[in-house]
Amino acid sequence: MEYLENVYISENLISLSVIDFNVVCHYLKNKTFKIHELLAFKNLDEVSCLWEGEDPVWENNIDYFLEMCNNNVISNAEIEIKDKSSLSFSYGRLTISDKNQETLKLFTVKILDFYGYFAAQEIWDFCLDKKNEVNISQLIGVQSTEINSHFRKF
Repeated sequence: MEYLENVYISENLISLSVIDFNVVCHYLKNKTFKIHELLAFKNLDEVSCLWEGEDPVWENNIDYFLEMCNNNVISNAEIEIKDKSSLSFSYGRLTISDKNQETLKLFTVKILDFYGYFAAQEIWDFCLDKKNEVNISQLIGVQSTEINSHFRKF
């Protein structure tokens, strides 16, 4: 598993690094999306997981997406979401642009918690106020009740 340590949050954009590509399925769940690029490592080379010559089509079945990613180490992805959102993944950095800040917040808090950042809600608020990338590695395992003393160290 990768070690999430850098977070950037703005009004309609998040950027997380270093992160596993597998978390993307949590964002795409219940969305209609179009995969423009999906590259994976195979025998030390990068290869496309998409059918050669096939135009991207709108999908709303997460099973299809998971099947494409199964047993592959994804290195790069470009995914368009039907509501004018977009998702970009490149070598451990995930960037999502979405006009719905609540959607971004719910996803980010879920991922932060998954990676062991138990004060995820407070970290979201802190990073949103900072307006630049924050290295949160010192906050792993910190509970909500203890987080304010850690924020003072930043």
